[in-house]
Amino acid sequence: MHRLYHNKAWNDRGDFGHLSRANHVKICREMGDKLPLIKWPCDLRVTRPLIEGAFKVNLPSRKKWGEMGPPQHDEEDVVCYTDGSRHDGSTGAAAIINYGGEQNLVTIPLGASATVFQAEVLAICWAAYAMSSLPMGRSIYIYSDSRSALQALQTWQYMTHLVGECFQALNILAGKHSVELIWIPAHEGFQGNEQADQLAKEAAGTVVYGPEPIIPVSMSSVRLAIKSVAIKKHKMLWGRYGGARQTKELIDIPSMRVSNFLITLSRSNIRLFTQVITGHSTLNGHLHRIGRADSNICPYCNNGRETSLHFLGRCDYFLTKRLDVLEGQTFGAEGVRVLEPAKLMLYIISSNRFKEDKH
Repeated sequence: MHRLYHNKAWNDRGDFGHLSRANHVKICREMGDKLPLIKWPCDLRVTRPLIEGAFKVNLPSRKKWGEMGPPQHDEEDVVCYTDGSRHDGSTGAAAIINYGGEQNLVTIPLGASATVFQAEVLAICWAAYAMSSLPMGRSIYIYSDSRSALQALQTWQYMTHLVGECFQALNILAGKHSVELIWIPAHEGFQGNEQADQLAKEAAGTVVYGPEPIIPVSMSSVRLAIKSVAIKKHKMLWGRYGGARQTKELIDIPSMRVSNFLITLSRSNIRLFTQVITGHSTLNGHLHRIGRADSNICPYCNNGRETSLHFLGRCDYFLTKRLDVLEGQTFGAEGVRVLEPAKLMLYIISSNRFKEDKH
């Protein structure tokens, strides 16, 4: 919906045509109602112009900075420090321009919707605008502690509208002066950088009067907002669902920690992990319940019903393996729930309990 809306292609007639039940159009509409920022101006990605920047980008290592020490410049050089900051839910940008013994301060309060990356880019952009009236032929050095912002201006990939505006502003400035952008490590005691950081924090703390957004919202903010609503709804539905008793007992669901781990596994290992956690596996407890085994007793320790919890945390036969992999002798359901998914997977595989499974 977001992509179609901002490309003027979202045609929401308010009905579902011939469909008798809810579909993705309704889901998108509901999401749009819950998240106004979906319809806010967006800092969309655009194709980078096929021209090289007339400015230089220098990315020294932290080790190199340790060897060089604080920046050293001639009196006639123009030295600029920029920074972006986010504090207590608000964002700000700042630039400090030193030239001819004078210091020009630029502060930009950006409200709640801007990201730190956007603030870092905007600080460079406004600094370029502020220096556009300097006498011709100056040597301009712009220091930023945002490596990602400088790389976005340097690399031959897509850029957002904001990065594109900054790129053009720097190119225009570089048409009159020698312009070099230099990465400087943050919080290393470099005076200009520390001053810019403090100024950006003050800008972030400035109350903004007027409607949000101050600048178009980033795609990362849109994705995060949609993801947060989806996770909240997922948790609500999962809590209402009366089934999956064993899964709820053994693992915190929904869990990004588990999801991020599962997507790294092969299909067969995802299947194995899911079978063990849900209890729908070749353990005797499940096989006996569906009439595929004569007994539900664990064939390894002969002590109790062979459930997933028994296998993962209680079976004496696998006690040594649990000590080696899970660093514990026995686990109840609460103990299993807090274990790292990677360790659980390693224990499941290394136990060889399921090595002969055909499913």
